[in-house]
Amino acid sequence: MSYLPHQVKAASETVQVLQQHGIAYIFGEPRVGKTRTAIKTAKDLGAKNVLVLTPKAAISGWEKENKAVGEPVRITITNYEQSKKLRAEYDLVVIDEAHRLGKVGKPTQRVKDIRAITGVARCLYLSGTPIIESPLSIYYQWIVCRHTPLNFKNFYDFFRRYGEPSMIRLHGRWVEQYKKSKPELAEVIEPYIVRMTQTEAGIPDSVQARDRLHVVSLNRETQELIKTIQKDHLASIGGEVVAFDSDIKERMAVHQIESGALRVDNQIIELPNNEVMEYLLRTFGDAPDIALMAHFHSTRQKLKRFFKYAHIYSSTAHAEGMDLSHYKHFVIVNADYSGAKFVQRRERLVRVDKTGESVVHHIVTNAGVSSLVYDMTSKKRDFNIKCYRELKNG
Repeated sequence: MSYLPHQVKAASETVQVLQQHGIAYIFGEPRVGKTRTAIKTAKDLGAKNVLVLTPKAAISGWEKENKAVGEPVRITITNYEQSKKLRAEYDLVVIDEAHRLGKVGKPTQRVKDIRAITGVARCLYLSGTPIIESPLSIYYQWIVCRHTPLNFKNFYDFFRRYGEPSMIRLHGRWVEQYKKSKPELAEVIEPYIVRMTQTEAGIPDSVQARDRLHVVSLNRETQELIKTIQKDHLASIGGEVVAFDSDIKERMAVHQIESGALRVDNQIIELPNNEVMEYLLRTFGDAPDIALMAHFHSTRQKLKRFFKYAHIYSSTAHAEGMDLSHYKHFVIVNADYSGAKFVQRRERLVRVDKTGESVVHHIVTNAGVSSLVYDMTSKKRDFNIKCYRELKNG
């Protein structure tokens, strides 16, 4: 397989940025071929020992792409969690899905482990959603590289330079959210950016992902159970009275119950309501060309009982780095609460050379939280506890 023209162009631009600055970031829209572009970049850069850090689910995709183009350089492909075990010296470190390092506040252990092994290597970052929540999240992505232009003592020093105060009152005191940034931060970032778009990749509008919403009506008993949990913060589940003593537990319970199963402590209880399962079977059937995604382990377990041939995925673990474009139907049964993950999931269905439309089916119900979760995350906003409290209080 050869490189596509837009990949050759992006690789050439990336090499120039790496040679000049030692750090580059490919902002690539999903399914444009960032992996192959990174391999081309490594080859053209003349890198001899390359490390690729990627989510575990994406390792096989990297290996497949590297074999498809030939092995131009020595590449070690592993997941983030293995970085603390690595001892070799690399001349190029590729950090795939780099937004996973982005946060505010104190550094994670993952950030510390990756920084410990990058050494003086050039660093190439890849992501389709690099700074979807706040531009401030770029700090920990770039601090793992010695060539970072954001060379501050810590995040708080960085915030004092590029952050805008954004306070909220919480439990009687004012707390900084670390959400807003000064406009000049974008100016600092821009010289290191290489962009790849689906338009440049030749992906026509007709195959770019679009959503189709399916609203499932829950029966009266299911709706009453949800109302009881929200009103009394407890309910009889599986013959036992279960307490939901926080908004987080309550939100998770309500969301799971919509699909007919609930995890209580370490036990998964399948409930008698099968409205969602029956709708899925009626609408899509059960065949190997169907992909079903669910956030909750309880939902995935119930799906496995109803579906013998369809493939079942985690809407979190499999939201990145996987090609699901070969499926006839791609259905998100329930999802997490992240606006960033929403974007990543729906693009699993798109591919440069795909023909025909790419429809992502989303299942919501007429009760619970799933409808509002979709509404918020489809706008690239998180469905947080504040959103749930507003929903509950109506």
